[in-house]
Amino acid sequence: MSRDVYLIGTGPGGMSARAKEVLARCEKTIDLGREGLSPQKAAEAVREAGAQASALLLPGSGLREIAQLMPLLEGFSVTPLPSVRPEDLFAAQRGIPPQEMAQLPPDAPGSALEVAVRTHAYTLQQTDAAKEACALLSDHGLGQLRAAVAEAFGTPQQRVTEDVCAALARRTFGAALLCVQNAHPMQAPLRTCIPDGDFVRGEVPMTKAEVRAAAVGKLRLSPESVVYDIGCGTGSVAVEAALQAKAGRVFAIDKKWEAIALTEQNRRRFGTWNIETVYGAAPQVLDHLPAPDAVFLGGSSGAVEPILETVALKNPHARLVASCASMETLAALSAAAVRFPDAEMVQVSVARTHLRGAHHLLCAQNPVFLFSFTLSGEETH
Repeated sequence: MSRDVYLIGTGPGGMSARAKEVLARCEKTIDLGREGLSPQKAAEAVREAGAQASALLLPGSGLREIAQLMPLLEGFSVTPLPSVRPEDLFAAQRGIPPQEMAQLPPDAPGSALEVAVRTHAYTLQQTDAAKEACALLSDHGLGQLRAAVAEAFGTPQQRVTEDVCAALARRTFGAALLCVQNAHPMQAPLRTCIPDGDFVRGEVPMTKAEVRAAAVGKLRLSPESVVYDIGCGTGSVAVEAALQAKAGRVFAIDKKWEAIALTEQNRRRFGTWNIETVYGAAPQVLDHLPAPDAVFLGGSSGAVEPILETVALKNPHARLVASCASMETLAALSAAAVRFPDAEMVQVSVARTHLRGAHHLLCAQNPVFLFSFTLSGEETH
């Protein structure tokens, strides 16, 4: 009689109802993340345990580990149970293309919902106020759009109600997943070289407007790009990247809580809800993030090489742009960049005018070096 092994993802989507039920009856539970086990060691532990039913708890969605573990568990009856967010599961079931949808966090205000609905074919949000959301859209001239309200989504008690927003605004719902469809979305405005004064500022560093515009341009983003902003500071680069990658995701990463708080404020200020803040130091916090298409390195804390190695493992064709103002970081980036055939190194010097009496005088800003290259060493366009 074959033994059962359940591969359970524990990431942002949480465990499904079935995964929780399975876990409760497993004789042996092995947490790969907490115990620091490789897939090979975990498979050996399952064989040594000899349990009739074992559960392997996997970090993140678990998809990568599932692919690695399946061939290592021959002879077992293996059931993958990855962690998938309700929004992603709903979109997959409905065949919604990722590049045509916006996913808003539960705390996104009504103004952000309205902008997303106007500019995307599909907008998804988990909310306790689906009725109020539909009423707001109706009040702002969008009552004719069709929407689906999925209560208790992903459970046996699931109930999906579909109608135009104006009709749904007259219904009462519990906690639900709201999906609004717009057959004719307009294009969201694109901003670049946003004035520094438009951002909420603090004591953490900020990439200035002219340097930021050059850096984001060199990232060569598409509307669906997945972007890392490592050492995000105030989040100014993350904001401009998010405005270009409207259907993508931008992960703003910093090891300072003040920087995370400022980035959250600027995320709200600009309505760039496709930014997700990540507290911690790179490269450690990168392990469970989706593979990036582009990376902006604004602060490395001396870990340039480990960061490059980690990003290369996740996507060897990722585009990387790094900025530096200190000679120490310049030396580290110069040493790293020489092995990439398409590497480009430029110095950006900016002088701004300031009014002194009746005259406008030039005031030089600190020079900044920008390094840009593709990790594969191949030119991308």
